[in-house]
Amino acid sequence: MPRLLQRTGLALSAALCLSPAAARAQDWPSYLDMLRPDRLIQYLLQTGVMALRSQVDLRYGGISINPVTGYVSLTDIELWPLFDWDEDADCRIAAERMSIRSGGIENPDRMRLRLQISGGSAPASCLPPDMRPMLQAVRLNAIDLPRLTVDIDYQISSAEADLHVYGEVAQLAAVDLTADFSYLWFEARDGEDPMPVAFLSGAALSVENLGGWQALQPMLPPPLTDPATAPAAVEEMLSGLLAEANRDAADAEQPVPLNAAQQAFVASAASAWPAFLQDPTRLVLETGYSYDEDVYLDFAYYEGDLTALFDDLLPRLGRSAARQRAILPAALLRQGLGEDADALPADARLALGRALLKGEGAPRDRAAGMALLTPLAETGEAGAALALARAQEQADPGAAYGWALLAGAAGEAGAGALLDRLERTLPFDAVLALQSARAGAPAPAPERLASLTDIRAAAVARFTGRGETRAYALAAAYAMLGAAAGDAECADILAEIDERARHAAPDGQTAWQAAERAASAAAMQAWLARDLPAQLSGGN
Repeated sequence: MPRLLQRTGLALSAALCLSPAAARAQDWPSYLDMLRPDRLIQYLLQTGVMALRSQVDLRYGGISINPVTGYVSLTDIELWPLFDWDEDADCRIAAERMSIRSGGIENPDRMRLRLQISGGSAPASCLPPDMRPMLQAVRLNAIDLPRLTVDIDYQISSAEADLHVYGEVAQLAAVDLTADFSYLWFEARDGEDPMPVAFLSGAALSVENLGGWQALQPMLPPPLTDPATAPAAVEEMLSGLLAEANRDAADAEQPVPLNAAQQAFVASAASAWPAFLQDPTRLVLETGYSYDEDVYLDFAYYEGDLTALFDDLLPRLGRSAARQRAILPAALLRQGLGEDADALPADARLALGRALLKGEGAPRDRAAGMALLTPLAETGEAGAALALARAQEQADPGAAYGWALLAGAAGEAGAGALLDRLERTLPFDAVLALQSARAGAPAPAPERLASLTDIRAAAVARFTGRGETRAYALAAAYAMLGAAAGDAECADILAEIDERARHAAPDGQTAWQAAERAASAAAMQAWLARDLPAQLSGGN
């Protein structure tokens, strides 16, 4: 009997393995389906949800996942946190949708975490008892959160980071915080606790009135709500608060007088507040220096010297942010989009073209932006060329590479990194053709052959594309000359180019063989015509 059962099992197994048609009819999922990235992410999320349910009651309608873009969405969310003060379990937090966005797999150099909640709501019972009067003071019995966004975008290569936080409470206010960092990370040397290393390009905090001011206004002292007396009242109140804060920070016995930056901040508040009273729409607190600059944030030093924080950030209170004030005038936009665009100065066309490409200061119109920037880039304007390259990086990598070559030759920062990214997308034969179209034949220039130092510098410039047009064939010609004279750096550059060609597709390898023959012939011609053996043998 055991042998019969064994044979029967083997027969059934063979039948299943040899019957693909039957398997397709049943539409059985394969084991590979279980390893799909979206399935794995869903399993992990579901495991996390079940673990979370041990602490709070939670349910949702469905999960949507896109591993390529790093997007995860949960819909129809209900959460019962079971706070200690909520004895009747009345606190129910709901949201129509919660989405989480990471950097995705398309750009491994980018770390991004974006959390967004839409259609959120919670009753007053979710707040601690001592905070509920604040909600009642603004005549609300529940929190209605139409939208909440927290977005952190970090570039690993440059350590640049952008922070954006937005929250809207219906019938109360909308708060928007943006901060741009030219460098952001942490330092943990000698076993110390990690400390942030932050260079801030600019920040702005905007508060928009959606009805909350009308509820709060009756609770404020009359001098603060009368436009006639508000400037003096604001100046007196803020000056006193800052003087006391200076004393606490410096651990002094008496209030510390305000420095010039603090006085300027108080003056801006005394000007902005009466204007807000007459038109209670928005107040903006922002850094007062240009976004083209950056400031190192020395948090440890600020603890003992609050005035230094004001000196660094130059905070200002106003009715609009710098980026809102940078909106381009309609007359300038009309001229830039019309037939008289060429009459605009080059700097105006550059600013308008960038604004149209990015959609900052004017509605985004990439075609119009490219039309404005193309003539500038063709005349050698490096900023216009780099803007065009970045705008076409995804849609037309070949055209983007040509503009990036021009920007790199002019020394524009960021062009080299863009060239490297595009070369990971473009075939190697296309890269060589685009370089040849910009740089010409791989013939070393006589003025670059005066010394081994000059030859090495030319090889580096042509290889990197920084200060001169990137051209691997011409870089190889210079590197052949330097390597023949015993220069290890030139030999390394030549080996690097050979390595890139070796990993290219067959068409790229064929194209490089032709380019290498031309480079070798040009190098040999220069070597013999200028008698470089005699010139370089002295160790120049």
